[in-house]
Amino acid sequence: MIESSEPKILMLATIPLIFSFGVMGISYLTSRLPISLFLSTIGKHTLIIMYLHGALLDIAEQAGIEDVMVKVSIAIIVPMLLALLAQSMQRNQGVYLSA
Repeated sequence: MIESSEPKILMLATIPLIFSFGVMGISYLTSRLPISLFLSTIGKHTLIIMYLHGALLDIAEQAGIEDVMVKVSIAIIVPMLLALLAQSMQRNQGVYLSA
């Protein structure tokens, strides 16, 4: 749509900058919120969330869960809990297996 508009150079130069600054501003504001610790925890576990959320949403659908907020909670919290559990188990193994 930008290519068909008249002031192409102005649009091509300003729209990406506006969106970039907008994302940076929102990121800055969310870092100042009291939920920043929760968002930081989610950010640290995005890989496992990415891999497991599809399977967990399919399981929730098969279980008959229709509420969107419950599905989102399951898709985010269960993978994070699994990752935190795995991390704590690795730390404990290091204590017992060190020579």
